Amino acid sequence: MIAGGTVVVVAATVLTSSSDQRHLADGSRPASAVFDGTPLEGARVTGRLGGVIDTYGGYVVDALRTNSEFYEAADVALTAQWEARAASIAAQDERDAAPGPAPTASPSPPADDAPAAEPDVETTDEPAVLAQEPEPEADQEPPVTVLVVSDLHCNVGMATVIGSLARLSEADVVLDAGDTTMNGTTVEQYCVTTFARAVPAGVPLVVSPGNHDSEETTAMYARAGATILDGHVVEVEGMRVLGDDDPNATRVGAGGTASRGESAADMGERLADEACQARDVDLLLIHTPAVGDAALDSGCVPAQISGHFHRRSDPKQVGLGVRYLSASTAGATLGEATLGPLNGTAELTVLRWDPTSRMFLDYQVVSVHTDASVEVTARLPWPVVELPSPTEPDGAELPPGVAAGALTPSPR
Repeated sequence: MIAGGTVVVVAATVLTSSSDQRHLADGSRPASAVFDGTPLEGARVTGRLGGVIDTYGGYVVDALRTNSEFYEAADVALTAQWEARAASIAAQDERDAAPGPAPTASPSPPADDAPAAEPDVETTDEPAVLAQEPEPEADQEPPVTVLVVSDLHCNVGMATVIGSLARLSEADVVLDAGDTTMNGTTVEQYCVTTFARAVPAGVPLVVSPGNHDSEETTAMYARAGATILDGHVVEVEGMRVLGDDDPNATRVGAGGTASRGESAADMGERLADEACQARDVDLLLIHTPAVGDAALDSGCVPAQISGHFHRRSDPKQVGLGVRYLSASTAGATLGEATLGPLNGTAELTVLRWDPTSRMFLDYQVVSVHTDASVEVTARLPWPVVELPSPTEPDGAELPPGVAAGALTPSPR
């Protein structure tokens, strides 16, 4: 995708700059074969750069075609695997809902000349009282489907896969756990815009910027339609989400990683305070996992989703909440580029959140491999938090929103 953008930009520049060279006869150079099969097929490149494009442009166009073919194949595989898994889940649900074994048949009625059996219970003149059916439960709201991506690092090839999975899963919300760009440069506007446009219309996109993102690229993401977390609670589809940008900034070739002005510990305490004051936070979305330690320990945040490490860690209890770490949706691998076909397995996660209990129900991991094959797991249960006794050994009361035996949401 990036390669394709480069071809178009370079070619358009050459064509434009050459159009004013009136001393060159129109059509003095034949159409460049480099652009065959692309939107610029038939274009004539004049001037001294024409030869350069003819010589080296083919490498770029070949890279573009390879890239497109890879992600098109991955998209086809995703659709097939998701539909197969969905059919398996539907079949299991149908089996679970099926009635139990049929009751044993009643004995045949006695013959006409046989006396009827006496009832085993005494008869009474009082009217019979029928056993009451249990009251049906009130209609519950359907689960909210959440699609999580992280550490995209400008791999715009995955945009098609993200959009397809959002539609296949009927996602209500898309969460981006940060590091959407490679270096937070203004030229990476194409990256954040491409990802924002991949999300189906009407589906909220909520972002916690990472250490490779910047104020500039984050502002571009916001202009493209993303909701950027800034330390305050936002509500999407009934879910209350808290988060912020990463406390650190990493700039390749410009001194590495440095603090943005607030330490990770200070940000963590600030977010924990915000969550406890709000008393209704359902999820902490923050790029670097450790920033959420204080909030999880406080008991004011039941769940946290993060990225940063480019490897998945299945949901597990941390403090008084559950933390899930998403792997890289770009297939980011140490020492390998994230542009072009995948150099490592890319992962996306589909979760279901129950608006009644205000807890996550389950999650599915979608893996795209380096051969463009796709794997979709079954729905895996979200773990239940094990809570301490109502008082700690020192007699301190549990934090607001926590009850012994079960993690219950604070009153709203």
